[in-house]
Amino acid sequence: MKQSVYNMVKRLLPYLPVTRSICAENEALRAAFLQVNAFHSALHDDAGLYRQHAAGLPPDFDIIMPVCNAAPWLEAICDAHAALGLTPLYIIDQRSSDASLDILQRRRARIMEATGSQPYAESLLLGILPALKAKWVMRLDDDELPSVKLLEYIRTVLPGLSASMVGMPRHWVMQAPEGWLRTRAEPGKGIFGADYQYRLFQPRLVQPTHEVHSPGYTVENAVDGPIEAALYHFDWVVRSHAERQKKVNRYDAQQPGIGAKCAPFYLPEDHALKLYDFEALTDAAVLDICVRLASSAHL
Repeated sequence: MKQSVYNMVKRLLPYLPVTRSICAENEALRAAFLQVNAFHSALHDDAGLYRQHAAGLPPDFDIIMPVCNAAPWLEAICDAHAALGLTPLYIIDQRSSDASLDILQRRRARIMEATGSQPYAESLLLGILPALKAKWVMRLDDDELPSVKLLEYIRTVLPGLSASMVGMPRHWVMQAPEGWLRTRAEPGKGIFGADYQYRLFQPRLVQPTHEVHSPGYTVENAVDGPIEAALYHFDWVVRSHAERQKKVNRYDAQQPGIGAKCAPFYLPEDHALKLYDFEALTDAAVLDICVRLASSAHL
């Protein structure tokens, strides 16, 4: 009898004037919680859904950019992306301890937080590969920018490729007494050669790996893009010599010997500049970005 009365009252509660508003409020709260969960799911599911249409890029293409302690130059990089019509998915490394996350939240950027088992971008990528829904993805570092020619290549050539990944030539940019310089990014030119970065890839067709200085997966079934379809790399611009020396030391700690091997790549000031086969940087838009990056990174 008591149980029957209890069940009757329970069924009537939503219709009683006194309790109707309470029930409505509870239902609103429940809907809000579901919306929050849906939002977090969307952070994983939105990648590739026409995100780069403003730049005229394919609907099944997306850009991701791991970010860690990049606050000094992050605004300049974000503005450069926006000028190209790009809206990357910024992957905030939860080890990041500066204002990078605040900057991206203030800009209402696409954000996803993740943590790799090792403190480098390749490890971070392992955890997010399953969340990438686009057919093709380009991974940029937080000190890189695609060239206009690279975007043209993605727009016109990428949709017809069956390869698992594409190698993108990369220019390293440096400020010298005679002006702004860049490495040639051509096979056989300087110690870098073309410095192909195999970070334009199909997530469903790659085999992940923890290896340092890999793209985060094994390089196979790859094609190389044309020389003009290049990335710009601003590591020498946004980080001081001391910061780059610490990076080399960290590499040695992670894998003995690899830091010393990479030192010429990160510390050009300690090596003969003729090794790098520099040429003048003449792209006016990139020159403007360089000036802003150099100013903001060392404030």
